[in-house]
Amino acid sequence: MNGLMRLSWRSRCSYPPKISTYTIYHTHRQCYSAFSAYSKTHEAKAVSEAERLVGYPTSFLSLRHLLTDEVSNVASYMKKLLTSRHPLIHTIRALVNNKYNESKAKYSLIVLLMAKAAGKSQMENEQGVDGIYPTQRSLAEITEIIHMAQMIHTGVVNLPEPVTSEEDKELQLGNKMAVLIGDFLLAKASTGLAKLDNTQVVQLMSEAISEMMEGEFLYSTIYDVMKLESKGYVSLWKQRTYLRKGSLLSKSCQCALKLVNHDQELQTVANDFGQYLAYIQQLSLELKALQLDDTGSQVDNTSLPAFLALQNCKDKSVLLASKIEFYKHQKETLGEVKDIYETFKSKLLDCLNHFQSGDAKSALEKIVMTNMNGVKIFDLQP
Repeated sequence: MNGLMRLSWRSRCSYPPKISTYTIYHTHRQCYSAFSAYSKTHEAKAVSEAERLVGYPTSFLSLRHLLTDEVSNVASYMKKLLTSRHPLIHTIRALVNNKYNESKAKYSLIVLLMAKAAGKSQMENEQGVDGIYPTQRSLAEITEIIHMAQMIHTGVVNLPEPVTSEEDKELQLGNKMAVLIGDFLLAKASTGLAKLDNTQVVQLMSEAISEMMEGEFLYSTIYDVMKLESKGYVSLWKQRTYLRKGSLLSKSCQCALKLVNHDQELQTVANDFGQYLAYIQQLSLELKALQLDDTGSQVDNTSLPAFLALQNCKDKSVLLASKIEFYKHQKETLGEVKDIYETFKSKLLDCLNHFQSGDAKSALEKIVMTNMNGVKIFDLQP
C-alpha cells in the first residue's frame, strides 16, 4: 500500500519530456486535469449530498481496491514507468487522488441511489440499512470495480512490432501491468458476482463486460466506421457510448432492483435511466472539452458535435484535413446538440417519475439537472 502511495506522489513530482511517438491521451484525459481545477460546482455538491444519503462516500471505493496487497506489489515495477509517461501512471494517480472526473457521480453511487429510490424489497428475508440492502451494496461495489478495470485497460498503448527501442520496451512493460491490474480487478468482480447467488444478475453483468470490450473495439476502429457511414452519425455515437459506458451503468441499475425482486417494469425503467444518464455524462465531457479548446488544436473527431459536423458537411475530407475548419463546423452544430441533450434529460426525468418521492429520487434529479453545470458553450452557438 505504501509503495503505491509513494508512486503516486513521485509521479506528481516528475516531469519528463513528453513523448510524441504515440497518442496515449483520449480527449477526456487531456482535459480531466483542467476540470479538476474548477471550484466545487453545483454538480459536485449534488454528488456530495447524494453520498451522504447512501451512508458513505462512494468516491473512495476505488482507493480501497487499489490499495490491496496484490496491486501494491506491482507498484515497485511501476517506478520504471515514471520517465515513460505511460497512461497507467496517470490513471492510477487519478484514481488514488479521486481526481478522475471528480464532479461526476460514480457508477456505484447511481446504483445505490436507484436501489434506495425503488423502495422496500419484495423479499421478506432481506434486511436493509438506510433503505439499501446488502446485496445491492455489494453490486454497487462490483460495478465500480468493473468500471475501474475498464479505465485501466484503456491505457494500453498500441506499439509497433517488433519492439526494439528502450522507449517502446518501457511502454510494453506498462501495457503488461495495465492488463495484469485490470484483469485482477475483473477477476475480483467476477468472484463478487458469484457470491450474489443470482444467475440472472451474473448473466446481465457478464453481458455488460462483454459489451464494454466491444465498445473499446468500436472506439479503436471508429475512423474506419465513419468512412463507411453516410448517415446515422448520431446513432453511431449512441452505440459507441452505450457499449463503452451505458451498458454497465444501465444493467447495474437494473440488477440492483432484480436482486430484491422488484417488478420487471421498474427494472426496465432503471435500465433506461442508466443508459440515458451515460449519454448526458459523456456529452457533458465532450462539450467541456470543446469549451476549453478555443483554437481547435485538440479537436475530438469522435464527439457528438464532430459527428454532427460530419453528417451536415457535403465534403468530409475538408473537415478532416483542417482542425480549425472542423472546430468551426462543430460550433455550428451546438443548436442540434442542445436539442439532443434536452431529449436525453427529458427521458431521464420521465424515468424518475416512476419512483415514489423521496430523498434518493430528489438526489438523482439534482444529478441530472446539474450535469451540464459549467458548460457555457451553448451560448457560443451562431
